[in-house]
Amino acid sequence: MRYGQFCPNGLHGVECSTPCVKGFYGELCTGRCECPDELCNATVGCLQRQDTSLPNTGSLSTAIPITIAVLGLFGVIITFLLFIMKQLSKSHVSQRTSKDNVYDDVGNASKGNRQTCTSGTDLTPMDNSPPPLYPKDF
Repeated sequence: MRYGQFCPNGLHGVECSTPCVKGFYGELCTGRCECPDELCNATVGCLQRQDTSLPNTGSLSTAIPITIAVLGLFGVIITFLLFIMKQLSKSHVSQRTSKDNVYDDVGNASKGNRQTCTSGTDLTPMDNSPPPLYPKDF
């Protein structure tokens, strides 16, 4: 110890040149560690053990339900968005079909109401002529 001064924590002796012995720490090495020697720091005492081999089960038991809840919420949101998109596409198709029918009616009216080929129209020949001949490869 220097004359009139105290040594820094973790050191003692003449000129403060001697570190604390294992198991002791602090000012003039008067503190006793209550942990294994490998975790005892001469300056501050016991260090917290940083065991990386096993996860902290307390935080893991909280993380799993939270993760499941978040994934479930994403599933519900995605399902809802797909439902809305399907409803919008049905609405869009029915609007387009209605507009097409209006345009067809207008187009037919402007052409003098000529008949158009639609399903249900009888396509039999008007005269008794035979059907056209097709090549054998057709």
